[in-house]
Amino acid sequence: MINNKLVQVSLVIENYDEAIDFYVKKLGFQLIEDSKLSEEKRWVVVSPGDANECCILLAKAANDEQQSRIGNQTGGRVFLFLHTDNFEGFYKRIISNNINVLNGPRDEVYGKVLVFEDLYGNKWDLIQPNNYDTIKSNKTLEIKKVKLSEIHIVRDIAHKAWPSAYETIISNSQIDFMLKMMYDIDTLSNQIEQLNHQIFFLYSDNIPIGFISFEHGYNQTSSTKIHKLYLLPETKGKGYGKLLLDFVLKRVKEENLQSIILNVNKKNPSFHFYKKSGFEIMDEVVLDIGNGYVMDDYVMKLEV
Repeated sequence: MINNKLVQVSLVIENYDEAIDFYVKKLGFQLIEDSKLSEEKRWVVVSPGDANECCILLAKAANDEQQSRIGNQTGGRVFLFLHTDNFEGFYKRIISNNINVLNGPRDEVYGKVLVFEDLYGNKWDLIQPNNYDTIKSNKTLEIKKVKLSEIHIVRDIAHKAWPSAYETIISNSQIDFMLKMMYDIDTLSNQIEQLNHQIFFLYSDNIPIGFISFEHGYNQTSSTKIHKLYLLPETKGKGYGKLLLDFVLKRVKEENLQSIILNVNKKNPSFHFYKKSGFEIMDEVVLDIGNGYVMDDYVMKLEV
């Protein structure tokens, strides 16, 4: 086996000392090396950790072409991604040093994130990833099957989750229409009693905070279909969706089924969560659901 490792990335700068001041004094990076190579050129290396991790070579622009790249090495996209185990502490450091925050802080499925600019305008993502192992071992979290007498709680969670999930994607009138169509008590009861849907709550401290609904052998195939996966808005970005997804994956393997399929709105950010979890697009559908509304979805599949 060949072992490879990315050890260094070049960042084009205007001035060595101002760059060191920003990255070392303001961001708290380590100055790994500052060696004089000539009257004009120095070998300046900094790192957010230590010399054994990927470092940044602060490379002073030497001509007009390199000068034009300062602050925009990626054409406006985020350039570098910085992970931390102390998001709040680093955020306070950014604010206290008047560093420009472009976006966030916010919670995503993978953790806390914000986007900031360095002194030249390069964009950085600051991320504190969710510790999934900690989530799995959290004794206050439980997954339990929904009883028929608890179906109204599924409806209540959906009514709280849908507006924040879809308010920028579909109209409020369509949200109301679909909630009434899909989360009517009789409809949910029929799904469990007649259609063999299994619905499970995720509990935190004995309070239901989300649910997942799925069906083994969907359409008499070797696939399990996830029909619904929703969490209360205030619990999103904590890794709970992955917890529920892994719960279904384990059951699919126990049933010796071959895949998991689901539909997701093409504009729903959850699409990226499913992609990251290994799902691939297998089809695109536009489903007429009545009253002049459609569901414009990707059909996604995960091979087990």
